[in-house]
Amino acid sequence: ECYIRQGKSYRGYHNKTRNGIPCQAWKLQMPHSHPYGPESNPNAGLISNYCRNPSSSDRNRPWCYTVSKNISWDYCQVEKCSKFTTL
Repeated sequence: ECYIRQGKSYRGYHNKTRNGIPCQAWKLQMPHSHPYGPESNPNAGLISNYCRNPSSSDRNRPWCYTVSKNISWDYCQVEKCSKFTTL
């Protein structure tokens, strides 16, 4: 699994941050409240707790909110596709 450009089209199954923290489900508002829900962002693939990039332009790769009370969000351990990767 890898992402292209800023990861907006990434629909893989990674659900942990680059530091190994599990991701918070997108439909939940705890422990971190946020504006990105599956209902308000139907084309962003916000299912379960999978890494995604629904943000406009401030984040440049797949990320998620975390279940940690101390770290609200982090980038996920998803590699960028090389120009030789076939999707």
